[in-house]
Amino acid sequence: MKLEIGEKIKTLRQKLGISQERLSEMLGVSAQSVSRWETDICYPDVELLPVIANCFDVTLDELMGMDALRSVSRKNEIFNRVFVCERNGSWTDAIHLLRDALRVYPADEGLTAELALALTRTGDPRDRVEAISVSERLLGSCKNEKLCSTVRANLCMLYKMEGLFEHAEALGRTLPHIWESREVLLPLIVPDDKFETERRRSFSIAEQVLNTTANGEEILFSLGFAPKEETGEKLLSLFRSIRE
Repeated sequence: MKLEIGEKIKTLRQKLGISQERLSEMLGVSAQSVSRWETDICYPDVELLPVIANCFDVTLDELMGMDALRSVSRKNEIFNRVFVCERNGSWTDAIHLLRDALRVYPADEGLTAELALALTRTGDPRDRVEAISVSERLLGSCKNEKLCSTVRANLCMLYKMEGLFEHAEALGRTLPHIWESREVLLPLIVPDDKFETERRRSFSIAEQVLNTTANGEEILFSLGFAPKEETGEKLLSLFRSIRE
C-alpha cells in the first residue's frame, strides 16, 4: 500500500477550509508545490512534514497514512491466526479471535464474513442461528461483490440446515448462473498457453459437484455437460479421462 500523503493533505486542507494558495503561504512554499503534492506528482520535503502536520494539528503517523498501514498489517496478522485455527479445526478459537478483532474493527466486512463462516462450521445450532443473523446484517451493507457472493452461498446452506428451504431457494436464485462463472469464462478468454490449465480446473469443479451432490447427474445435465441418461459412474469416468 502506498503512502497517499498528497490525498491526505488535500483532505485536511479542505476540511480546514483553506485554499492551496493559503496553505502555501502558511508553509512558505509555492502554490504549485502544494498542487503537485495533492496530485501525487511529488512528495513534500522530509523537513516540511512536521510543519504540515502541525499546521493541520495531526500526528505525523496520521499525515503519512501510517495508522492505516498499521491497521492493515494488524488485520492480516489476525486473519493468519484465524486461518491456522480453522485449518486445525479449532473453530471455537477462531471465533474468539474474530470476536476480539471485531471489538477493535466493528465495521470490517472481511472479519464479519469470516465470523459467519466460522460460526457455521462449529455444528452448534445456536452458532448457526447467529451465523444467519451476522450474514443477513452484512449483506444489508456490504459493497464488496466477491465477499457478498461468498456470504450468500454460505447463507443458502445455513438456511437449508435450519429447515428454511424457501429462504434457501429464494437466495440461491439470486446467485450468478454458471455462464457468468470464472470456470466457464476463463477457458474462453485466457491465452492459449493457459487454456489447458483452466479447462482442467473447470472439469475438476464439475467432478466435485458430482461427487458431493446427491443429484449431481441432474445438475451436470442442466449445465449441458453430458446426456441425462449417463450414469454417475460413467460421468466420473468421462471427467477423469478428460483431465488425464
